[in-house]
Formats: sequence, C-alpha cells, structure tokens
Amino acid sequence: LADNGYDTNDPGDADTGANGLQNYPLLASAVSTTAGTTVTGSLNSSANTPYRIDFYTNRPADLDGSHGEGARWIGTTTVTTDGSGNAVINAVLAEAWVNHGDRVTATATRDLGGGGYGGTSEYATNVVATASGVVVVDTLAETLDGTVSSITNLGSNRGADGRISLAEAMAAVNATANGATPDRIVFAIPPYIESGSYATAILPPTITLSTALTTMTQAVFIDARTQPGYAGTPLVQLRGNGSVASGIVLAAGSTGSTVRGLVIGNFAAAGIEITGGNTHTIAGNWVGLGTDGVTADANGRGIVLANSTGTTIGGTDSADRN
Repeated sequence: LADNGYDTNDPGDADTGANGLQNYPLLASAVSTTAGTTVTGSLNSSANTPYRIDFYTNRPADLDGSHGEGARWIGTTTVTTDGSGNAVINAVLAEAWVNHGDRVTATATRDLGGGGYGGTSEYATNVVATASGVVVVDTLAETLDGTVSSITNLGSNRGADGRISLAEAMAAVNATANGATPDRIVFAIPPYIESGSYATAILPPTITLSTALTTMTQAVFIDARTQPGYAGTPLVQLRGNGSVASGIVLAAGSTGSTVRGLVIGNFAAAGIEITGGNTHTIAGNWVGLGTDGVTADANGRGIVLANSTGTTIGGTDSADRN
C-alpha cells in the first residue's frame, strides 16, 4: 500500500497511510469439493468493525510472489471483529470451485455500512488449495499433457501450459474413484483476448476437438452451467470439427452421470453417445445447434442411447430441453 513491498500487519491496525494501511487476512486453508469451496483463516484489525473479505484463486503458474494476485474472484463474506480486533474467517463459497494446487488469497475491506466501503488491504499470503471430486476447466485448448492419473495429480502437474483442458479433466476424473457423489467437472474459461481488446475476445467459449475425448467409465457430472456468464442458456460450445466421432461418451461403469449446459455440434457420429451405465441425466444442452440456439450445427446423430435403463433425457422444465 505504501509502494514499499508488502506491509506487515500491525496489532489492532492502528497505523495510518494509503488505504489506512489496512491489515490483510491470514488464511489457513482452502478446500474445494463437489459442493463448493471452504476458506478458513482470521483477520486482526480495528475492534468491533465489519469487514468484507474477498477471495481469489490463481494458477500456480501465475504467481510472482508469496502474496496472491486476483486472477479469478471466487466469492466474498463479511466478518466483524471483536473487542480485541479479531475475527474468524470460515467462508463456505457454494457454487465456487478451485483446482487442487491453486493458490488462494484474500483482501479485507472496511465496511462503512449503507453500501459504502473504506480502505482495502493488500492480498493475503497464499494458501495452497486442496480439491477432491472436482476439476475446473480453464482453457479452450484440447491439450493432454498434464498428469491425468488422478484429479490430485492433475492439479499438481498441469502440463506445459499450466492450465486444465476438458480432455485432461475427463481423463483425470475417469482415473479417480468416485466418492459419495460423482466427480464434477466445472468451467472457468477466461476470455481469450488476442488483440488486447475485450471486444475481440473469443466469446462464447468454443472447444474444438481434433481427437476424441475420454470415454467415461466412472460417473461424472459435466456442468457447463458453471461457466461465468451463464444466464440460463448453454454457453460453452463443444465441436467435433466434422471428423471426431462423438462428443461425450458414457459407457459401462458411468452409472449416474449428468451432462448439462453444453452446446454440442459438428460430430460425425453423435453429439452424446450412451453405450452403458444407467440412470444418467442429459438435460439443458443444445445438441445440433449453434450458440444462438437456432442455427444448425448438425451431428451425425444427436443423442444415442443403448444398453441403459432409467436414463432421463430432457425434463419437465423448458430449461431441461436438449
């Protein structure tokens, strides 16, 4: 804050200067599961004062120091310090996920009430996140050079680009035994801004394949509704380039899988192919259409179902149509 590197927190936050030299939080842990992410820690600052705590996650490759950056905001909570200036942070960020090995940080901002805020702290020292049962896709590439022997190993070794592709996520989930619920693949693909102008960013995000994705033999929940910007209609597009046989393939062993929120087109055989497993749910996708939901982007066949019982395709709500 004082343009002299990271400041040291002072007890009770009595010092003054830029942004009041606001103390930053001290984080203890960040744990991501299929339900969301829980971040714990503490804040010492002015007594009996409310603070907004904002949380951010960064890929390991993004870091340039021990204190975080704000690559991706994942949520916020409010804490109030006690008479000694201390507050416990135990934030449950539902519907927000990080990858195993991500660095999570936070800032503290004095809450003045009435929608007004005071000074914001520097970023907190990073904590290394753990994740079980969830993988975050953060690239349009179909790269498959990370370690996909498990979800944990992929988070620790993401390959040369330092990101996780859908291909890598599916392979890692397939190699990881399910817990109480199917492992979840979620999306946080950033805009690709080649020219430096947001106006020319590649939106909506389109993953174009030249080789087939892993055939799933473990239960999985592929949930493209989690992509930032989703507003009730599919946003993430998966295309087969006219040469790849099928998009998502669910086989024996994948019982209880769900595919939601994808735009799937241009596959030679089928957009979604179910060859085994039971009680799947395929809902809320646009299969054989473009991202506008109108323009044709045909597959050889839309959804192929065989050797499966109890599978639901679509639903009673209009948002569940495929």
